[in-house]
Amino acid sequence: MDSHASPLGRAVCALTKGREIKGLMSILVLAGIFLYLNLFLLPCTPRLLTGDQMFFWMDAQRMLHGDHVYRDFFQFTPPGTDLVYFAFFGTFGPRLWVTNAVVLLLGVALSAACFFVASGVMEQGPAVLATLLFLTLLYGRTLNATHHWFSMLLILSAAAIAIRGKSFRRTVAVGICLGTAAFFTQSHGLVAVLAFALWLVWEELPSRKSWPDTLSRPAVLMVAFALSLLAFSAYFLVTSGASALWYCQVVYVKQYMVSGLSEFPGLGEYPTWRRLPVVGQSLFVCTMLPAVYPLAMLRSQRIRRNQSATRNGIMLLALLGLSLFLEVLSSANWLRLYAVAIPGIGLFVWCANSSGRMRKAALGLIWVVVIGLGLHETQVRQLENYVVTETPAGKVAVEARNFAELNALKEQTRPGELLFQAIWPGFYIPLRLLNPVYVDTVWPNEESRPEFVKRSIEELEAKQVPHILWSQNLDYSDPASPHSDHLGPLRDYLHEHYRRVQVFSDQDELWERRH
Repeated sequence: MDSHASPLGRAVCALTKGREIKGLMSILVLAGIFLYLNLFLLPCTPRLLTGDQMFFWMDAQRMLHGDHVYRDFFQFTPPGTDLVYFAFFGTFGPRLWVTNAVVLLLGVALSAACFFVASGVMEQGPAVLATLLFLTLLYGRTLNATHHWFSMLLILSAAAIAIRGKSFRRTVAVGICLGTAAFFTQSHGLVAVLAFALWLVWEELPSRKSWPDTLSRPAVLMVAFALSLLAFSAYFLVTSGASALWYCQVVYVKQYMVSGLSEFPGLGEYPTWRRLPVVGQSLFVCTMLPAVYPLAMLRSQRIRRNQSATRNGIMLLALLGLSLFLEVLSSANWLRLYAVAIPGIGLFVWCANSSGRMRKAALGLIWVVVIGLGLHETQVRQLENYVVTETPAGKVAVEARNFAELNALKEQTRPGELLFQAIWPGFYIPLRLLNPVYVDTVWPNEESRPEFVKRSIEELEAKQVPHILWSQNLDYSDPASPHSDHLGPLRDYLHEHYRRVQVFSDQDELWERRH
């Protein structure tokens, strides 16, 4: 008999849900306050953010002006993140407070999803701790709302649904969440659905069902995944063609974007006292993740049979986290690793919570780390040396070292003007400038294909682009692989048709078209 059918069972369920709601509300409030203090200079000035999210801001801006992804501008991920920013910019305008608000809302949503997942396998107190550790250790460090985080939000939502019971409807809902996750990051969604399918098979093995019965739920999961991904991609399949999507999202990524361990987190960062918190965070995450997944799998087998739901939930998080960890190793950097580390953070706190005599000391130490990180990150960002300035996209707090370049470009350009920022799309949104070429940036390596360079030159010439923001880093090819540099024709075009008018402290160069 279902225990929830009895009066006592219903009372326990209501009490549990009440505590969960209180815990969730606490998480939402704490996450909102923490993120606001890290994203806005008091009382209400947005900080100018950096990072890969700027590529998606630029894409959304181009969509607002009628450009079409894959046809008018290049993108090697599915367009989910572009569409999120496009929706926000279309509603509120491409203003800088909007970009920071998206980061804040995404962080709060991720915190809620993390709490729901964690509370499915542990008590409320440790679940809150796991969520705050994620918030301060991972998301608070990055504040970089890229496709990785949006995809992980949907994967966590799928995990929260799956942990709380198994039914046909739940399996379909999980498949839809994972299909939607693949619409943001194709590799994360695919790896996650395979991990969920493996977990569903593992979950059914003790019942000794026939193989058709055992595989029925994974089959439903896969069908729901495929149909939801197809539904979201249908418009782009029709307008851009299946071959274009296949090349951009599969062929190009496989051939030119997989860099192995050369950018692995922590490498190249020297442990000075100033950088100690940052380097310490990276080293902790890098060493913790490979260890916590097998440890959690082993410990889950000690859980009593009457707690099979908890054991199954731990195994799901371990399989899911390990699969995502192995996936990002093909092209690892600290942002990708942090984004997929959420299951590992939950399992780390779960292991600490089940560590017997060391439980209180372990949890207490984690609380000290969470509070310390939260205060440190907030203090650093509020007390950074900022210059508050007005831009066409609104008032913004800019780090002093970046102000000179922003201000110079503001004086040299007008909103709505064309500018090709060759190495980083950091000024399109603040200054309301438009990218005139197919590519977002260029690099002296295989990522900038010869056909991309040729098309960029043609578009610069056809549109008579008045300014190019170049970088001295683009003038030199990799000595170990000089044949991978295809920027020669673009350099020749730059020197023939433009003149250098200013060099900035970061070696960026502003070039003006010759008349």
